[in-house]
Amino acid sequence: MNRIKELRQKNNLTLKQLGQKLNMLDSTLSQYENEKRKPKKEETWQKIADYFEVSVPYLKGLTLDAKQLAKRLIPEIHQSYFDTWCFLNKHRKNGTYHDYSPEFVNNVNVYITLINNDNSKLPVELYSDNEIEYKLSKKVYKYWEVNFSSIFDEISSKEVSSNTNNFFLFDEFKKILKKRKDKLAQNSESLTALGFFYKAEFDNEVFSENRMHDNMRIMLMHGKLENAKKAINKYFEVITKLKNEVNNFNPDDYFMYRLDNIVLPTQNPFNANLIMNEIYKRVHNGDMDLLHFIMENDGLSLIKVYYNYKKAKNEDTKYLSKLQEKYKQRLKLLSDDNFISYLSTHYDFSTPNKIYDIEKIYKKYQQDRKH
Repeated sequence: MNRIKELRQKNNLTLKQLGQKLNMLDSTLSQYENEKRKPKKEETWQKIADYFEVSVPYLKGLTLDAKQLAKRLIPEIHQSYFDTWCFLNKHRKNGTYHDYSPEFVNNVNVYITLINNDNSKLPVELYSDNEIEYKLSKKVYKYWEVNFSSIFDEISSKEVSSNTNNFFLFDEFKKILKKRKDKLAQNSESLTALGFFYKAEFDNEVFSENRMHDNMRIMLMHGKLENAKKAINKYFEVITKLKNEVNNFNPDDYFMYRLDNIVLPTQNPFNANLIMNEIYKRVHNGDMDLLHFIMENDGLSLIKVYYNYKKAKNEDTKYLSKLQEKYKQRLKLLSDDNFISYLSTHYDFSTPNKIYDIEKIYKKYQQDRKH
């Protein structure tokens, strides 16, 4: 069935209105919609397709749209997920098992958790603990459809033929799901406070629990017994430490520690002590919104972050605007490699609490260069 009627109704057009826009009789369009007639010329199909900004195959109904993909893929997704989940958890399930893919179950769980900011139930939580049927009800179908709608849209945009086998459709779905899950998992904006802590303390460039785990596995499978023992004992110590940290974790306490000991000391590019003190006082007087805003924008200029926060709160930002401009000018000065060499040979920046006027030093540097 072609999609002329579907697209017309989607654009809130009557047959007469569409006919006027295409310079065609509404009676002819009606026959096309009901497939009592078909356009004889390919140019007619192209004319209608161009108006709706779709391809001719899509207009003719030869490719799958998102709803059609959902209808074909959701039963596959549902069965693969619960076949595997029940097998992994030794949970009794009526019927036969057709699929087993632990990676797929993990990708589904992680993806749904991340796109919903951990505010959505996992698939298995839609059923009671004593469930043995795991039937695909309307409610569960809607759950799958809502969570994977953007993936169905992406597959549809590739104009997949309606004759494509479900096996290939499901394979494409799994590839896109994994790709999106991996991208979301690496996105710092989606990190929880605990995730922020883990990445900073247990998964950084210097030390990585994940790399240590991989090394332990290699030693267990391919290393000498003594090396394997050392690797697993070392990893056990790290995991024990991580377990204790997680069990006693308090997001605000950790963010406060990070602000006081890392962010403020390292984010004072030109001794803006008044601003730093202002931030410190606000946070320690209970402005948790500011604390979380700073952590969410970790790595950016603290002056800029504070400016954006105050602007969002409709607070005065004039003095911060001047400070940001000064910061830009300073960055421009510090991009001069010759000036950097001059600073390192003429000044000692290791002296604590000593304030240097970089602009004044730069003027002296220019004068020295002239002589």
